[in-house]
Amino acid sequence: MKIQFLDLSHQTREIQTQLLDELKTLINQNRFIGGAEVERFETSFAHFCGTETCVALNSGTDALRLGLLACGIKPEDEVITSPFTFIATAEAISQTGIPVFADVDLDTFNLSAESVQSRISDKTRAIVPVHIFGLPADMMAFGALAAEEGLALVEDACQAHGAAIGEKKVGSFGNAAAFSFYPSKNLGAFGDAGAATTSDGECASMIRLLRNHGQTGPYFHQREGFNSRMDTFQAAVLNLKLPLLERWNEERQRLAGIYRDELKSLNEVLFQKVTEGYSHVFHLVAALVEDRRDLRKFLSEHRVETNIVYPTPIHLLPAYRHLGHREGDFPNAEEVSRRVLCFPAYPGLGDDKVFEIATLIRRFYSRSRAE
Repeated sequence: MKIQFLDLSHQTREIQTQLLDELKTLINQNRFIGGAEVERFETSFAHFCGTETCVALNSGTDALRLGLLACGIKPEDEVITSPFTFIATAEAISQTGIPVFADVDLDTFNLSAESVQSRISDKTRAIVPVHIFGLPADMMAFGALAAEEGLALVEDACQAHGAAIGEKKVGSFGNAAAFSFYPSKNLGAFGDAGAATTSDGECASMIRLLRNHGQTGPYFHQREGFNSRMDTFQAAVLNLKLPLLERWNEERQRLAGIYRDELKSLNEVLFQKVTEGYSHVFHLVAALVEDRRDLRKFLSEHRVETNIVYPTPIHLLPAYRHLGHREGDFPNAEEVSRRVLCFPAYPGLGDDKVFEIATLIRRFYSRSRAE
């Protein structure tokens, strides 16, 4: 039987009956944009993250973009981020200011505070750390650096719903934070959706203004804005899923623990290093592997799907060629892109499947050594 890289059917079944009833109500009452469902999600998710405010939006990309604008980023301002992330992180910056990349830490795949410090100029106005794959970035270091340099701190928490450092959840460290609820995320909608969290009242007010065409009253627009509102249906989905998120995250953590325990003796497979006190929620279980192409082919032959994310770091993509970067500029990010491989790990997969995959991986490297 084929082991899919991702299968959302288990999560969907848990809420399907309630959701169909909710959808029927929304259709009968003609409620499609905003309303009580969106407001309820905003209140619940802010409480979950430990922030004063959550602003529901149409995507994680717009959550980043509006968060940066609310922090005062202008077209001439530089914003530092990681080149090992989804392009949306860089897009949000380039559509508001100027993206500047810094290298990642080879052990965690997260943005390196030391590298960021070396990239700060008199034009730098913000840092956007990415909690890659659900592992919190070093927010103490970034918080101290932002305070010292007078910079805004906007978290890209799009893959890290529920991740934490100690008792403090991601999304509550910076001036603002962005979450994506793309269907594959730990907390996923049934389409595109996102949110910004913040405890800064002025920041929250600006994001709310920007998400609805800068409108402060019927057909009265204080400034130009965007159409970045969350659909009511997506809020209804998220309201049903949010109470299940912690249990689903615990399941991901258990599956990731099996991989890590079963493969810890392999020098050819190096998982992200999780600092003590950091809670990784494993949006993806990712490792740096040797012979990636052959391992992936071997697993595919045994009906196991894997995934390679960000095989080209952002600074080497054609979309950002104008920044003038070359291979070797950010060697750690390039090394991660060359070697990273993601294994199946999601609610409903089952421990037995993970043990099976781990056995196959050990067999592959045992055979490779023998050859």
